[in-house]
Amino acid sequence: MDLELRLAALSKLMDNKSEAVERRLGEEFRRIESVLAHGIDYDQLLGALKILTVLAPRFHGAILPMLANFVTSIRARNLTHDGEPIPKSRLRYRSVGHLIREAIDVVSPVRFLYIEQAVDFLLALSRAEEEEVRKHAALTLENLANFDLDIFFGGPRPRCTIQARIVGHLGQLDNQQLVTNANVILRVLRKALSPVLKAIPGLIRPLPSIAAQSRAAGIAQMRADTLVLLKRMYPLDEEIGYRRNVLNTLDEATRRERPTVDSDTGRCSNAIPNSPRLSSESCHDRSLTTCSDD
Repeated sequence: MDLELRLAALSKLMDNKSEAVERRLGEEFRRIESVLAHGIDYDQLLGALKILTVLAPRFHGAILPMLANFVTSIRARNLTHDGEPIPKSRLRYRSVGHLIREAIDVVSPVRFLYIEQAVDFLLALSRAEEEEVRKHAALTLENLANFDLDIFFGGPRPRCTIQARIVGHLGQLDNQQLVTNANVILRVLRKALSPVLKAIPGLIRPLPSIAAQSRAAGIAQMRADTLVLLKRMYPLDEEIGYRRNVLNTLDEATRRERPTVDSDTGRCSNAIPNSPRLSSESCHDRSLTTCSDD
């Protein structure tokens, strides 16, 4: 069956709880598990990763361990295409690095369920030998620490649980791990200290005052824990660039965002009936910053 048709068919089955469907999805998952563990055909492996993305919500507990095993073992395999070794001239388009980047994308459906495991997985890949893998892993980890308004306001009260868990987990790393991964960790901590929650495309709701709710949401405590971690990191390496990077991250805690309106925020405002157009003054009045605990 064509891969796109298979993906569409599996997507339709994901919400079906019948015994027959459970058995069918289980068989497909075990097939994918075997392919990722032992396969060498590039197209077959790429297809298996795409299918695993669809199956991930159903088999969420097994996803990150399976991916960790895959990215570790795939480097020892000689990839093939149509039964033949991939020539060096084609490795630019069908490489181990491309498969690992695809594996990073599989994390997305389960990233909020297993935050600590996702952080460890992405942190390790941010040191991969391929530049494109390093960049993709670092960016994915950085995005994990973003304040997503749908999640922040998704419960009975605003919470920054994701950021708090990320900061807490990074705080459990030993000193050598903190230094080795400093560049990526500091990028993540800047997100945790970000003074602004930006509107995201498609969000149709007024933006509440973040500053007024910062204590109830746990933002103040999370930011305090972030500062403690940064102060711990500063003396670990005497290299000037390293310390400057830590200080620049600490500076994020005191930076105030200039009142501006981006196009997404403007569209959110225009979509709300009887809502005044957001100007720089109204943005300032709405206190869209997270850094104030007053």
